[in-house]
Amino acid sequence: MPSITSERRQVVTDQIELERLDLDWLTPPRFQPDDAELTIAAYILAGGKSSRLYKKLVYELQIAQEVSADQDAYALASIFNIQALSRQGHTAAEQLPVVDAEIERLISEGPSLDEVQRARNQIERALYQNLQKVGGMNGRADLLNSYNHYLGDPGYLPKDIERYNKVTPADVQRALRAHLRKDARIVTFAVRGDKKLDPDPPAPQIAAVDGTESINADEAWRNTLPKPGPARAPALPTPRTFKLANGLTVLHLERPNLPIASIQLVVHAGLAGGDPELPGLADFAAAMLEEGTTSRTSQQLAGELEQLGAAYASQTRRDVTTLRIDALSRSFADASALLADIALHPTFPADEIERQRKSRLSDIAEAREHAGALADAAFTRALYGAAHPYGPASIGTGKSVQRIGQSDLRAYWERYFRPDNAAIVVVGAVDTATLRTIAERQWGGWKATGAAAAPLAINPPKTVSTRVVIVDKPDAPQTELRIGRIGTVRTTPDFPALQVLNEALGGAYTSRINMNLREEKGYTYGAGSRFDYGRLPAPFAVRTAVRADAALPAIKEVFGELKRIESSPLSGDELKHARGSLTQSLPGQFETNSTTAASFGELFAYGLPLDYYRKLPAQFQAVGAPQLERLARRYLDPSAMIVVAVGDRRTLASTLPSLGLGGVEVWPVDDVLF
Repeated sequence: MPSITSERRQVVTDQIELERLDLDWLTPPRFQPDDAELTIAAYILAGGKSSRLYKKLVYELQIAQEVSADQDAYALASIFNIQALSRQGHTAAEQLPVVDAEIERLISEGPSLDEVQRARNQIERALYQNLQKVGGMNGRADLLNSYNHYLGDPGYLPKDIERYNKVTPADVQRALRAHLRKDARIVTFAVRGDKKLDPDPPAPQIAAVDGTESINADEAWRNTLPKPGPARAPALPTPRTFKLANGLTVLHLERPNLPIASIQLVVHAGLAGGDPELPGLADFAAAMLEEGTTSRTSQQLAGELEQLGAAYASQTRRDVTTLRIDALSRSFADASALLADIALHPTFPADEIERQRKSRLSDIAEAREHAGALADAAFTRALYGAAHPYGPASIGTGKSVQRIGQSDLRAYWERYFRPDNAAIVVVGAVDTATLRTIAERQWGGWKATGAAAAPLAINPPKTVSTRVVIVDKPDAPQTELRIGRIGTVRTTPDFPALQVLNEALGGAYTSRINMNLREEKGYTYGAGSRFDYGRLPAPFAVRTAVRADAALPAIKEVFGELKRIESSPLSGDELKHARGSLTQSLPGQFETNSTTAASFGELFAYGLPLDYYRKLPAQFQAVGAPQLERLARRYLDPSAMIVVAVGDRRTLASTLPSLGLGGVEVWPVDDVLF
C-alpha cells in the first residue's frame, strides 16, 4: 500500500449550501494492530454529543452542523476519516485549525479512562445490535462471514469484544501519534461554486467475439430457476401489557437471547397536535427534551447515556412523538431512568433553544440541495395547504423556526406529555417483574400538569387549485416527481387490501410502475408508490427521480399504470405474489428490538388490538380481486392526482402543460421551506 509522505490538499466546488471538511489517513488493516485503538479513537473524537469534536465544533463554537469520525477498515489498509459539515454562515477552512488543535491535545494528553470505556460500551452494544439481523449489512451472516474471511474464525465475536476491552488510554494515544500525522493525510474542502466534473471516460473498445462473452460456459441447469420452498406462515409476537396507576400504558416483549434492550416512549403528540401557525413546533419541542432537565445539563445527559453504551433518538411523526433508548441490558435500569428524566423534567434552557434554532435553520438551508426533500415538502403543502398540520414539513419553515420561543415549547410539552396520553414499549432482555418494578419506580410518579388536552380544531385540507406544481431547481440533471392524492386513515378496514393493491402497483421491485419506468423505459433507477396512513387521511404517492428529459413521458406512464390497474385487475399470479410478498416480509418488522418496539408503538398510536400483527397475514391472504377493483377506482383515479415536479422550470414549464391537467404553478425553492 503506497504511503502518504506529505499533506495533500484539494478544493472541490459544487452547488452546495453548507461547506464540508474531510480529513483522511491511511491506517492499519482490519483486525491488525492499532485497528481497535483507532476505532476507539474515532468514538472519542466524534462518536456522540459528548465527544471532543462535537463539544468543540457543534456545541461550544457552533461553527459546525455535525461532525463524525470513523476507522473504515479493509484488508489491505483502512481509512481514518474525520468529516465536519459547516453551519450556515461558516466555512470548511474555519473547521481545520479547531480539528487540528483537538487532535493534537488528544495526542499530547491522551484520553481518559472514562472516554475509552465509553467507546468500548458503544462498540459492544453496536455489535450485539447487529446480531439481531439475520442478513443485510452487518447482520449475523455478514458478521460471521467477515470473521471467517479475515481471520478464518467465524466464532470470533467474544475475541472481538475482548480486543476492544484490552485497549488502554496509552494504546489510543500511541496509535494516534503514529498514524494521524499531518504529513500523512488528505485534506479536502468542499465549497460552494460551479459543479466541475471530469470528462466522461472514453467508451471501452471491446473486440468482437464469436458466441458468448461470459467467462463461464453456459450450462443447461442455469436456464431453470430453483423452485421455492413451501410458504411459511409467520409467527408474529404479541406484547404483554399493563397500566400504572397514573394511566401510563406499558407494552412488553421479553427477548433474552442477546444482552440488549430497547425502551420507547410513545406520546399522542405528532404533527397533528402542532399549532398550524407555528409549523415545526412539535419537532422542535421533541428535539429540546434532551437539552437539559432539572437535574442534568445537555452535556451531562449526553455523557451519561454514552457512558452506559446507550443510544438516544427522538422522532416526530404525523400523529405521535417517540423517544427511544437502545442500551445494554446490564444498564437498562439506568438508561430507563435517563429517558424518564428527559421526558418528565425538561427545562428548555434559553441558550440551548438558540443552539437548536441555529441548527434547524442550517438543516432547512441544506434541504435546498436535496431535491427529494423539497419534493416531499412541496407535495404535502400542495395536498393540504399551510394551515393543516399535515401540510408543512416536520422541521417547519425558516420563519416559524425563528418565531418559536421557550413558552411555545413548554406549552406544547405540558399539553401532550402526560401519562394518560403515553405508553412505554420495552423489548429485549428484561423480564416482566423487573420491568414492572422499574416502571413503577421511575414512571409511577409522573403526573399531568393540567387538564387533558382538548382536540385541536384542524382546518380542512386546502389542496392547490391547479394540479401541477413545479419547484424550480435550475440546471437540475434529474427531476423529482411526486404524483398522488389524499388517501385514508390507519384504522380503515381496507388497510390489508390497500397494502396488497399497492404492492402490485408500486410497492415491490417487480411492481408495475417500477418495471415500466426502470426496466422497460430506463427513465429512472427506481420508482415506487406507497399509501401513508394517519389518524387523519394521509397521502398516497408515487415517488421517483427521472432524467431531466424524461419527466413528461414518465408522468404519462404513471398515469397509464394508474388507469390500467383500474381497468385491468391483477392477474392471479400478481395477486399471489403481492399477498406473499407482504406476508413473508412482515417478520422484518420484528427482527430487531427497536423495530419491534416501533411496531408495538403503532398499536398504541392507533388503538389497534394487541394481536393485530398475528392476524394480519391471514388478512393479506384473504384479499380478493373484486375488493382491489373497488379500491383502485376509489383511490387511484388519475383525474384526482396532483403532480409535483422538482427540477429546471425552463424544461418543465414548457412540457408539463401538455399533460392537459389545467394550470401550472411554479414555486421558488425558498417558498417550500422558508
